[in-house]
Amino acid sequence: MAHKELVAGLEAILTTADRVGFDDPTIPAFAPHTVKAAPQFASDAPLHNTSIRSAILPIAGAYRSGRSAPGTVVHTALSAAEGSDNAFLRLTPAEARTAAAASDARFSDNAPVGLLDGIPIAVKDVIDIAGHPTTGGSALFKDRVAATDGECVARLKQAGAAIIGKTVLHEWAYGVTSDNPAHGRVGNPRARGRIPGGSSGGSAAAVAAGIVPAALGSDTGGSVRIPACCCGIVGFKPSYDLISRQGGVPQAWSLDHIGPLTETVADAWLMTAAASGSQALMDRFTDSFASGPTGALNGMALGIPSNWERGVSDEVAEAVGTAIGILTDAGARISTFDYPDTDVARAAWLMIIISESAAYHREHMKKHPEAISDDVRVFLQAGGEARAVDYLRAQQFRRAWCREVADAMGGFDAVISPTLPDVPPEIGQEILTLRSGPTPVRDAMVTFQWPANLLGAPSLSLPLGTRHALPTGLMVTGRYGCDGDLLHLAARIENCLTLADGTNDGF
Repeated sequence: MAHKELVAGLEAILTTADRVGFDDPTIPAFAPHTVKAAPQFASDAPLHNTSIRSAILPIAGAYRSGRSAPGTVVHTALSAAEGSDNAFLRLTPAEARTAAAASDARFSDNAPVGLLDGIPIAVKDVIDIAGHPTTGGSALFKDRVAATDGECVARLKQAGAAIIGKTVLHEWAYGVTSDNPAHGRVGNPRARGRIPGGSSGGSAAAVAAGIVPAALGSDTGGSVRIPACCCGIVGFKPSYDLISRQGGVPQAWSLDHIGPLTETVADAWLMTAAASGSQALMDRFTDSFASGPTGALNGMALGIPSNWERGVSDEVAEAVGTAIGILTDAGARISTFDYPDTDVARAAWLMIIISESAAYHREHMKKHPEAISDDVRVFLQAGGEARAVDYLRAQQFRRAWCREVADAMGGFDAVISPTLPDVPPEIGQEILTLRSGPTPVRDAMVTFQWPANLLGAPSLSLPLGTRHALPTGLMVTGRYGCDGDLLHLAARIENCLTLADGTNDGF
């Protein structure tokens, strides 16, 4: 395959838009999606382990002890959402209160359906909620009312969750700032004056502000993990199609992933199990947290890019370097791992995104280009000029690249890296000053993100703390389909960082 031609073809297409990595990317379907039965709540053992870091489990425990009730918690969440810094585009109070009342009745009968029963949750406005618009962050979709719930929303409702509303995002999930011309700017609760990240900025802000303990986002090239890092929380992008994408507005259908944003790994695990309908993940969650995660990493083999320190800021280099030392002291074996052919692979990732998103939005570009924000329209224009042969060659390269990476990762339990190369940029900031030199914000923010999207592999961002500095993060990426392994390892890493810090507030 003529790899240089692929890169050259993409460069020609993007002559009017810098060669940047905007919002999102990913993978051809490895297996058909199958609808599963709702996972069963096997045991309440995790509720009795007070060492588990969680925002969801204490609420679930309070419901079971009678110290609180779903109606009260959901009412509080709705009130807080009304006063948020533009995290929410639309609230769904009637449905949320109905769900809470049903949860109250189940708890009165001592028959909760699971750990998420009565838990308030927010949903990014690319995912359908029946009877409400799914705008994708665009004024053009203000009248696109969903007839049914997206499958992941339906599963969360099946698990007893109370969906309190839709969150603001970057228009059509195509950016990293969550600055939306139609719906306003999302504030960062943990870094005032700085972006919350994107495109799932509203979901991240809702969790970071303590309005909800969990929210759903979408990730095509970092759109869950970027805002999670910017807001100092956990963001998990599962394997491709583990959580169904059915029911919503796509960005790039072969690249889109649905994933949770939460305060902790345990909560991300629980949300993924429920939203995916995976009984295996739910059972493993119960087994892993029955006695609490260990702080040891003995024998765990972790890879890290050889030049990671060169492309980051001094602050990120210090934070991640400290974390690496903690993991090494805990018994992890850390050695170099580099993704092959990164220039071509990133070009393929971009070609797939711009082509698929331009195909989906073709009619909008023809009829209402002026209604699309400049930073999004430029990529749709580029995608509209892409050739079918370049798109197909990008997918062909991707298949081969995924196999090559899978073979190379055989000796590693996971690959780690910084989540972002710098702390959250200031609002309006366009250039980051990194050790490698000045870098455009949109380009820099996806530096470490896109490989997991192209692979369709599970990838999770862990916060490295906000007490003495702005938020930074450590990203942990596993093999496609091995989500339980990755989550278990991430929980152990999280525990190591917490133990090293000596608090329950993170490293």
